[in-house]
Amino acid sequence: IWPESPSFNDAGLGPIPSRWKGTCMEGPDYKASNCN
Repeated sequence: IWPESPSFNDAGLGPIPSRWKGTCMEGPDYKASNCN
């Protein structure tokens, strides 16, 4: 994965919606410890 790749370009995107809490949610095969 290359962050410099055009597919990761976020130019033109608005701000992050306030309803996004920014928390990691666990699932059956995904633990919170996997989050950044």
